[in-house]
Amino acid sequence: MNWRKGVLFAGVLGMVAVPAVFANGLQAQFHLGRFWTNPENEPAESSLMCYPGGVPRNEWSDGSGQQLKRSWLTHTRKHGGSMLTIDWTNELGTLYADAYSYMYRGNDTSSPPRYRLDKPDAFNYLYAVSIQEYMRFPRPKLILVVKSATSATGDTLIDFIFFPGSAGLDQFKYPASGGKGPRPDVIVDPNLVTELKINTVWRYIMGVESIRDVYGYGQTSPHQDYVFTDYKLVNNGISGRTANDHPPSDGATIQNQVINKMLWWHTRHLKDEMANVANQQCGDQEMMYVEPFGAGNHSVMMAWDVDLDDPTSPGPDWGDPIETAFFEGHLAGNAYIVNGPVFASAGPGANYGVDDPAQPAFRTVWQEYGFDFGKTYSPADPAQAREMIADGSLQMDLNVGFRDDARFVNYVGGANIASAIWGYGKLAGPLNLANVRQQGYDMPWLDSLRFVEVMGAGGIDVEEARRIGNAWNTNKLANPGDPASWMSAADIALIQTGRDTAMKACALAYWNFHGQMPANVTATDLAKWGLTGFVTSKPAQYGPFDAPDAPRPPGFLSVRPLNRVGIEVRWGKEAETTPDHDTKVMDFAGYRIYRQTGTRMSPMVLIKQGPASDFAEVAADGAFPAGRVFHDVNVTPGVDYWYAVVAYDDGTQNWELPGHSMESTRWWTWSGYMNKGATAPEYVGVDASAAPGKFMLAQNTPNPFNPTTTIKFSLASSAQTKLVVYSLTGQVVRTLINGQTAAGVHSVVWDGNDNMGRPVASGVYLYRLTSGTNEMVRRMVLVR
Repeated sequence: MNWRKGVLFAGVLGMVAVPAVFANGLQAQFHLGRFWTNPENEPAESSLMCYPGGVPRNEWSDGSGQQLKRSWLTHTRKHGGSMLTIDWTNELGTLYADAYSYMYRGNDTSSPPRYRLDKPDAFNYLYAVSIQEYMRFPRPKLILVVKSATSATGDTLIDFIFFPGSAGLDQFKYPASGGKGPRPDVIVDPNLVTELKINTVWRYIMGVESIRDVYGYGQTSPHQDYVFTDYKLVNNGISGRTANDHPPSDGATIQNQVINKMLWWHTRHLKDEMANVANQQCGDQEMMYVEPFGAGNHSVMMAWDVDLDDPTSPGPDWGDPIETAFFEGHLAGNAYIVNGPVFASAGPGANYGVDDPAQPAFRTVWQEYGFDFGKTYSPADPAQAREMIADGSLQMDLNVGFRDDARFVNYVGGANIASAIWGYGKLAGPLNLANVRQQGYDMPWLDSLRFVEVMGAGGIDVEEARRIGNAWNTNKLANPGDPASWMSAADIALIQTGRDTAMKACALAYWNFHGQMPANVTATDLAKWGLTGFVTSKPAQYGPFDAPDAPRPPGFLSVRPLNRVGIEVRWGKEAETTPDHDTKVMDFAGYRIYRQTGTRMSPMVLIKQGPASDFAEVAADGAFPAGRVFHDVNVTPGVDYWYAVVAYDDGTQNWELPGHSMESTRWWTWSGYMNKGATAPEYVGVDASAAPGKFMLAQNTPNPFNPTTTIKFSLASSAQTKLVVYSLTGQVVRTLINGQTAAGVHSVVWDGNDNMGRPVASGVYLYRLTSGTNEMVRRMVLVR
């Protein structure tokens, strides 16, 4: 049956029935670098691509498991894998001309089995076998004291439990899981090539096992913008066919089977997860296939936010500026995302380790769920699915966006938008209907194939993006009738440079796996990417996935307010005695402390750094372990704070970029997984008056006030200085000072108006003084 006719008249022909399923598979979070994802053993809401990572959504900000699991701004949503074979015989001896097994919609492991004995023709879902996290060291522990949600005066001790296993129902677990069945204990392997690896295993109906390892890299590493997904497909004959409900059995093993003309493809839904806060939410994603490693050397999908003509959203809106005050001007779509192979087996057997640069052989785009069953735009059966992927009628040209392709006009736009589909299979000839059943891999019994993909992103710095978003909001407010003025040509061009940083991520991934930079990368490119001096040929002793390591992170982070002290931050000393992972030479140099003020959307500001000797050692105190300690006294009573403590090295053991110092990733030891910060106590044991020779922000007078108040502050030295008034949601209200300011005592009056000269409403406001690396925040009350 011709697939076009089948899709066109799907309502007449009917669809293959599928069992009821749910999006509740186990998930694990990969939060190391600027790029975040969440490897899964089911697809819905998982394999999210977050860039930059760590930007919370305000929709789920209650500290619940849902918030911890996937409540982050993301650029794509779901991801699934599909497999087609021909002339397949099941364990009962039944021959099928075409067999199809896929994962795209969610499959809860407690739902009916995917391939049931009582429904032998129901080709649909593969099933998840296992998920396992591996770490080089035990996951750092977080111990936080925050204001109680039920008491205005009491504090709550939050002991984050990072899924030690299936036992216990602790108050907060991270990563969160909506899935059925226990999560295995983390396996600690000190010889792991990266700090974190997540392994997932699935089985396709036809008796092919998919084994995936995910590797990634921390902040300050040149490799922080991507992860690797290393897939191995094994013909072991263990089918997804099972009579059991939960847990699923292994099903039957089909001995000595040969897999014929296997096609295997990935589907990535381009819908973002922005909590409906962004301009043109989901409606202006573009996608094309590009060759980042040079012509003829693999292609990858690239997707990004564009500016489409839309009467409801006039004016340029590249990067999707957010108007909701909570986000402080953040750009929701500040990323060019990439996904595709750096290596693809030329075949099984002797060709397993030979790269086939012509893969992926199939490139297209379709509606939300791709080529699975159950939708009016879906294939009616496995034979139609094979035609849709392999007859060439939907094959996309390189470097042409799907919005510019007339074949896909009816498959774009709206809340669900489109899905990129790229597939693998040995080609026996041109892509046409006559060759459809000749394309694909033949896999002998117990043989394997390997596909290594890069999944990453590039974009402008988060603070530069925030500047652009704030400018867009300010210009829109000031000139509502002139949409063309809301975003400047220079800012548009800056956002579009994200494509180049995505190409940097691809080039580094290629180098990391193959040991050499792609031939199309020049010295000019390296300089532009900040990689002057980069060792372009990886030393022989370092294999695939191995890149220089930052120091290991502190073994714990605890944050608690202490009356007459401020906020105590303490951490473990493990980095001080742990040598570099690759060279076994000590290169630890010191610690850095970062802080966010008032909201997790605020900048992560460096407030203290230095060698270990700069920080006192402290004994254990009840729930708070022994370690190093820092007392943050530059805090404002009643204001919430979040912290991250990292260890940094001296750069001497960096064998790819000599002299480049790296720090342990903040995401190991960041208190921001909790939506509530540590609230500064009412009495802080410091002199709060402004005086010459010190950095200090005094309490405004009068307070409360109407309509004016005076703010005094002092600087120990001349520096670039900002004094800004914020709402409690973190939105800029009034900038009082922004420029070079001399040392000494200063005074400024705020008249109760915002930056547009309009009187602001009664309420509580924050005012923040930043000068160099120093920062203080206080609150004041306007009563009209």
